[in-house]
Amino acid sequence: MLLAALTTGRSALTRALSLGSAFAAVALVIVTAFSFTSFWMDGGGPGIVCGFGPGYYLWLACSVLVLLASLFETDREKCATRPERPGRTC
Repeated sequence: MLLAALTTGRSALTRALSLGSAFAAVALVIVTAFSFTSFWMDGGGPGIVCGFGPGYYLWLACSVLVLLASLFETDREKCATRPERPGRTC
């Protein structure tokens, strides 16, 4: 998510890197829910994950918001470079 937030620019490579890392962040957050079903405890065997609290859902929402911000950032940059026509706004 940090890479997606820090890579903003006008070049096509920078936009692709930003969008790609934002999509990867969302994918990794979703995969985390299905791949980590247990955790190791200090005193003994593994503990089982039986549900997610608000922290996980806020983490998921944050990665989706970074993705949306990356999408809107590229649209805003395209709009800024497009010549304006009379009576039309981007």
